[in-house]
Amino acid sequence: MTEESPELARVAKQETRFSLVDVEGETLLVDAESEAVIYMDKAASVVWLLCDGTRRVADIIALIGSAYPESQGQVEKDVLVAVRSLAEQGALLFEP
Repeated sequence: MTEESPELARVAKQETRFSLVDVEGETLLVDAESEAVIYMDKAASVVWLLCDGTRRVADIIALIGSAYPESQGQVEKDVLVAVRSLAEQGALLFEP
């Protein structure tokens, strides 16, 4: 891992009030309480699905990175951006 980040060692978990839905070819993450919508690209959707409460962020990076070994550095950056953005929007929680 190239970047030191406090998120790397933490387990990421989906906030249960959010649901991933497909609407006319667009992937959206919808908050059932506020009806807020987060537009998701394919990479963010994969990250969201892998944040199942059993994996550390570092594990998610390693898993995705194994599919794209030539882009490991970029995978790490992209996963961290997605995780941070989803957490800031209340869609992800971190367990210690």
